[in-house]
Amino acid sequence: MKFYGLRLKKTRELMGFSACSNDNGEECVDVRYSLKRIFDKNEEIPWLVSDKEIAEKAAINNTEWFAAEYKTPENDFIGKLEVVEFSLDETRLSD
Repeated sequence: MKFYGLRLKKTRELMGFSACSNDNGEECVDVRYSLKRIFDKNEEIPWLVSDKEIAEKAAINNTEWFAAEYKTPENDFIGKLEVVEFSLDETRLSD
């Protein structure tokens, strides 16, 4: 199984995300997502998707806060990100 994430080109730091409630605001998403450096301010959850195209689009686009969903997050790192591929190998452990 493959997953795709983002990292900073210069430092190779992985990107994580933060999630923030929009307090049920009208005409906006309930929860907005923003890309963050993975270890900035305890943002320890990597931003990962299963579709490479989604990661490529997220790397070059900054979605407005009122429409920033997980697959289309706010991005303050335009031009500074590259897509990275992760492989997950499943191994069955015996009981």
